[in-house]
Amino acid sequence: DLNLKDPGTLPRIVRFGDVIDLKALDGRRIVQVLPGMLDKTVAPQDFYSLCVAIYLDFKLDRESNETIHVFVDLRAGKNWPNAAPTVLMPFVKDLTNQLADNMPERMISTIVYPVPSLAKPIWALFKGFIPSKIVNKIKVLWGPSGVKSPIPKTMMKDGILDEHTLEQIENYRVDEFL
Repeated sequence: DLNLKDPGTLPRIVRFGDVIDLKALDGRRIVQVLPGMLDKTVAPQDFYSLCVAIYLDFKLDRESNETIHVFVDLRAGKNWPNAAPTVLMPFVKDLTNQLADNMPERMISTIVYPVPSLAKPIWALFKGFIPSKIVNKIKVLWGPSGVKSPIPKTMMKDGILDEHTLEQIENYRVDEFL
């Protein structure tokens, strides 16, 4: 029993980009996930993670060996439900488990950002319930997660993104503000 209020009102929490897909410096596509848009009055968090897995299944060619980066942006958005990042950690756990169960070799990395430091004990607890093969693919970037908080610049320093892609990711997030 999923207890859905109205499946037609689910927010778009996942995208590959707009007309042109987001790409990391290594050439792999980036999947942008915006869990701040999750509305638990419409559907439970595990339903959203299942929807993301189904979306990715439709978007990825079954005949290819394409691997992707998953960017889970925990920052709040203007007029979004904005559950606290500590409340969204179960969604991150469910999402990574969905991807591990349904497409374990597709996810080259998952970057969860920015996560407030007070969530460190929660993350330590949840990663114990995620297979170690998947935990090793997850990078958590700590920092403030308000509406105006920037994307952590370490994503550029680590050789994942360039300035242009960083700006695109931010513009797509802001485009979703209601």
